[in-house]
Amino acid sequence: MDRNLTSPPPPPNASDRLDSWKEIAVYLKRDPRTVQRWEKKEGLPVHRHVHEQQATVYAFRSELDAWWAQRRASLEDEPEPPESEDAATPTAPPLRPAATRRDKLILAVALIAVALGLGWYFRCRLGFCASPPAGKIMLAVLPFENLSGDPEQAYFSEGLTEDIITQLGRLNPERLGVIARTTVVDPDLRGLNVAELGRRLKIHYVLEGSYRRSGDNIRIAAQLIQVSDQTHLWADTYDVTRPVADALDIQGEVAVRVANSLALELLPAQQDRLRRSVPVNPRAYEAYLRGRHAWNERAEDAFRRGMAYLQEAIRIDPNFSLAYAGLADQYIALGFYSVMPPREAYPKAKQAAQRALEGDSTLAEAHASLGAVAHDYEWDWAVAEREFKQAIEMNPSYPVAHQWYAHHLAFMGRFDEAMQHADIARQLDPLGVMVNSDVALQYYQRRQYDKAIEHSRTIIRGAPNFAVGHIWLGAALLAQDKPEEAIVEFERARGAGNLFPICLLGMAYGRAGRRQDALKVIRELDQLSKKRFVSAAYYSLVYIGLGDKDKAMEWMEKAYDERSPLLARLKVEPVVDPLRDDPRFQDLVRRIGLP
Repeated sequence: MDRNLTSPPPPPNASDRLDSWKEIAVYLKRDPRTVQRWEKKEGLPVHRHVHEQQATVYAFRSELDAWWAQRRASLEDEPEPPESEDAATPTAPPLRPAATRRDKLILAVALIAVALGLGWYFRCRLGFCASPPAGKIMLAVLPFENLSGDPEQAYFSEGLTEDIITQLGRLNPERLGVIARTTVVDPDLRGLNVAELGRRLKIHYVLEGSYRRSGDNIRIAAQLIQVSDQTHLWADTYDVTRPVADALDIQGEVAVRVANSLALELLPAQQDRLRRSVPVNPRAYEAYLRGRHAWNERAEDAFRRGMAYLQEAIRIDPNFSLAYAGLADQYIALGFYSVMPPREAYPKAKQAAQRALEGDSTLAEAHASLGAVAHDYEWDWAVAEREFKQAIEMNPSYPVAHQWYAHHLAFMGRFDEAMQHADIARQLDPLGVMVNSDVALQYYQRRQYDKAIEHSRTIIRGAPNFAVGHIWLGAALLAQDKPEEAIVEFERARGAGNLFPICLLGMAYGRAGRRQDALKVIRELDQLSKKRFVSAAYYSLVYIGLGDKDKAMEWMEKAYDERSPLLARLKVEPVVDPLRDDPRFQDLVRRIGLP
């Protein structure tokens, strides 16, 4: 190779660019593995993530020439690796035409999964990549970046990311864990390099990429990176110009091939589930995504917006199982947060979840919803346990199933098992504030108040306006007989439309000796009850704070009649400790059926 350069190169321009590892290797007259090693070990000037270009990896000839002039003496005689089979990522198989935007989305998932699976497989056959770590492999699928210049296309990124996470999460739970979308979309992760992401999320691999859409044409770029040494195990760009009719079947097939590339063993039932095809209307899917996003906000106005989106999704596509599962969760939230009477909300949640399972009996979200109904409303602990376990079996990477099962186990007094599932949920969704707040709840219900306070404050530092973090911090402070400090936290939490911090505030007022302030909360609940549903359990908690056991039990009985979900936690809830010696309370616990 004769480069013969002794002066600095001119500024690079577009015509000077090489757009892939292959082009870079041809220019340097070396094997692609050699130039990738040179980038890592010798500082070969290779660039990534240029949004105005089509490739994810590129270099400039002028920069390569300058680099080679400095290192030629030491590298020119370096031997090439032995010749072997072509390691290029295979192209996708021919596809039959169809017509929906959702199909294009799933095709993109298929193409990326093909590249992820087969690209990795062939490269490892050549001995280029390291063996997967012993134990559980953790993978993060980062949000695919929208390069279209059209913010309305952002939903495509969300759906693309969500579908890849779901499909990979359904593989072998003993060997592969996939980080939840609520973590990978966290703004705090933006700008972090791969090594920092690995430390933050405790992951082994990152799949990242981008897409550009123009009319019916979509260009997807993606790459798989090993965190330990930032090795790019695979990178490529795909042009999607034709939709497909059987895209969901293809999506499942490539998920199986990904499993094979990771040496993951799948049972026949898992393979069948991954190959199952369920057509989805693209407008219904978009409405579903918006509804799920609103549900994650955990605020009354967001619940109502989410309900409208999900009902719209079902109106567009009456057979859309995921939308029914999402609707079930919306009703559960409305009943739990006292937006709707439990006797109205939970039966509708159960009906929606059952309708979801009629279309897809393997849907983890729907099984988790049935578990929540059985636990919160029906107080059928055996059914709740069965449904939560079924949800986890269907999708071990669904953090909500582990989160809700942890609630169930804790309320039964099975704290060690509960913490195990809370930790799994946190591993799958390490930056999710709801999942992390439930760890604080676990400590609180175990009466480990110092740990509950420490964990809640950690959550609040990252999310100062997150009401639930302030609720559990205030509850732990109140349990330590620090009502004035608890009052501060409950006041900070009450602005999200959730009545729970309001009643806890009244309770703290009573514990602090501020009787008139506590009675003012009672009057506030009275006024609110003229416009919306207010759970009787909330009145009971304020009267507990005031030390009025008769009033507290009177309202607790009303809460029993309305099937308040708060009663499911009576066995372990510290705030009701003043009532535990009362025979009326003990009879109530017996009637609820708590073990």
